[in-house]
Amino acid sequence: MNKTNYPKTNFTVVVPTYKRVSFIKNLFISLQEALSKFNGEVEILIIDSSQREDSEKIYSLCKQYGVRYIKGPPNVREKRNIGIEQAKGDIILFIDSDCEVTSDIFAEHLKMYNEPNTGGVLGITEFIGRETTTWKIVKRTKFLDAFSFARTLSNYINSAPWGTCTNLSFKKEVLQEVGGFCTNFPFRLGGDDTDLGIRINKAGYTIKMNPHAVVFHTRDTWNNLLAVAKRVFRWGRMDYYVYKRHTDKLSFTLPKSITIFFLLIFLVLIKIAINSSIIILLLPFLWFSMFLFLNSFFKIISSKESLKGIFFEIPAQILHFLFDLGTIFESTKNRNFQALTKEAIDDPRQVILLWDKKVEEIWSIIVSILIVLVISMMI
Repeated sequence: MNKTNYPKTNFTVVVPTYKRVSFIKNLFISLQEALSKFNGEVEILIIDSSQREDSEKIYSLCKQYGVRYIKGPPNVREKRNIGIEQAKGDIILFIDSDCEVTSDIFAEHLKMYNEPNTGGVLGITEFIGRETTTWKIVKRTKFLDAFSFARTLSNYINSAPWGTCTNLSFKKEVLQEVGGFCTNFPFRLGGDDTDLGIRINKAGYTIKMNPHAVVFHTRDTWNNLLAVAKRVFRWGRMDYYVYKRHTDKLSFTLPKSITIFFLLIFLVLIKIAINSSIIILLLPFLWFSMFLFLNSFFKIISSKESLKGIFFEIPAQILHFLFDLGTIFESTKNRNFQALTKEAIDDPRQVILLWDKKVEEIWSIIVSILIVLVISMMI
């Protein structure tokens, strides 16, 4: 098999994991194929926090495929920092254990490090596997956008704002300079890749984007709707802590649905206190139901999709609401209410390409409020 003609370099692949034995085997097989085509030195580190039975299986796979096994803590950020500390390579490639790499992954990352201020390289993460009902809901949300930043943002900006650690490499010296992943966040998962990307950009380095550097991510770890909902809520909570550190990334936004929802609850409670029927308390929930339907309906119509899609779009909108609810919850708990009026702008499409979606949301808010006002006057 012909090897890619690139100069020898040192890559370290860092893979944090917990269980996922079958996925890890698939990852190792794909890495072996990539190694056979790359003319450079590569080491692979598995940082594992599995319990005994699974850890023994993972250790056995590591011995079989020549992978270095490291026992690590449950915290994913700490695992990745251990990988940075233990890495012998000049470039560290972060991949998740439920992924598989393409055969030219190392060459595609390496060729982007052609300028001294390049701190990292972000590739594409494509999802593969069976499409469950949950996946049909998830793929309509914003939570998959970052996996394709290298494709969608490369025509707008020269440096990715951040990237997911499913297919993201950095120079080791740059990671050491910025202090690696922040371990002071309150949860074991979420927000660390966003925070790291922002800090690396602020340090003056670019995160180049290469849509030809591809990793495949299984959909199997996204097929439980309850687990996805919990994940989204946690991401929302983490969003507060990330942008508490980076307030310069926050901008005032048009009213969010969750802001309207809580405002209606506040107004209804005042009206109940003035001697109104407690049944009026149902109005905010009636508004929310109408908002979900209208916003989903407008999205389906604007995309010229079959109306059957609304059955997937409505739960997708609920996931967005759960994310905002998590941010509001954490913000309010810390006596900070900026999440009601501000949101992070780290994707330039939010101002340009995503404007139409915001207009649809505003119209949904306005129409549903008018309907609720009419109903409230009839009570």
